[in-house]
Amino acid sequence: MGAVPTGLPGYRVRGVALAHDIAAERESPYDFEVLVVSNRWRIDAIAHHIINAPRLKITAASDGECLYHLMHHHPEFTSVEVTPLPIPNWDHWLGTIWLTYCSAAYLASQKTNWLPLPVIMYALAGQPTIDVIAGLAVRQETYWRPHREPPGLPEWFVSLCPGEILVASTYGAEWIGERYLPPYEEGFTNILFRADSFRDISGWHLPREAVLEVWSTELQIEEFRRNRRKTLRDLLGGPIRRRLIVTIRASSMEGVNADIQFPPALSGGSSVKDWRWENDQVLAMVRHWFTNRLPSRAELLASERKREGYDYVRFTNVIRPFTLLPSRSRQNVEPASEAPRWPWIAAVVLAGLLVWVWKTRGSALYERLSGSKQS
Repeated sequence: MGAVPTGLPGYRVRGVALAHDIAAERESPYDFEVLVVSNRWRIDAIAHHIINAPRLKITAASDGECLYHLMHHHPEFTSVEVTPLPIPNWDHWLGTIWLTYCSAAYLASQKTNWLPLPVIMYALAGQPTIDVIAGLAVRQETYWRPHREPPGLPEWFVSLCPGEILVASTYGAEWIGERYLPPYEEGFTNILFRADSFRDISGWHLPREAVLEVWSTELQIEEFRRNRRKTLRDLLGGPIRRRLIVTIRASSMEGVNADIQFPPALSGGSSVKDWRWENDQVLAMVRHWFTNRLPSRAELLASERKREGYDYVRFTNVIRPFTLLPSRSRQNVEPASEAPRWPWIAAVVLAGLLVWVWKTRGSALYERLSGSKQS
């Protein structure tokens, strides 16, 4: 990351993010404010286009290890997602803001270039995916160039689809065992990012503008309707097109002497989905409700036993299979062939039928035989 400036310990940026969904022919503006101090960061934003919520307030905050994503529906209720990945990549505009102003510490700490996607929207088989689980699961080969001055934010960033067809599924992302049609079967660049107009702000070099693009094939839905025998691989046979553009424009930037509260403060009741409960290859999602503050994971573990220190209403577990998906081409792993299930189903049905016959016909036959012996 280079030397830390001798001036102010952090910086604040205000501006506008514009998400242009080319596939859906829709533009969505967001006003945002970013505060970065060391490896902690916080993004506050207002969305002006959400139906029935014209000024939905959104907060994303991270300590470099986990992420709190808060949607303030009104002062008395907030919905929260907590993930073990400090990248808000399931919100494409939040992911772009993160990459533009908050990613320096995370990228500098990586020992591999096999990284999570900064944005998953349209990156999986051209689907408009907004899924926390898919955001946690998918990794791709990635390259970037950090700015030579602190904090080392990326000047450009590219992510490469390995040519395997990944689709969003109940468990995050699923490889269907097929590669894209030529010429994309060996891979292609599906995420492009570039930051421009870097300025020196109290020793921090920050971009005033940035743009992120997602490229993918387009699902041929009309072709599928005409020919139902088409496979997903056939439906993704079109050319790579630009499907999404997110632009960032800063209106003000300043160095600050501030701190970031973590976890973020909570003003009212909160419904929480917590994805930090990992056990080998299983990710446990814990649902709970709090009305005064958001506790740490250690406090949650203790709350199962003591249930004190904060307003506790309910605590339930939902277990879902979860496996990080490295490239099949790198590991040379073929999909496991599943044995047909119909012999087992037939055996169970036949066994049930035999039991029924024995209980009905067998008992009557036994009675007749017993009567003949007695006579």
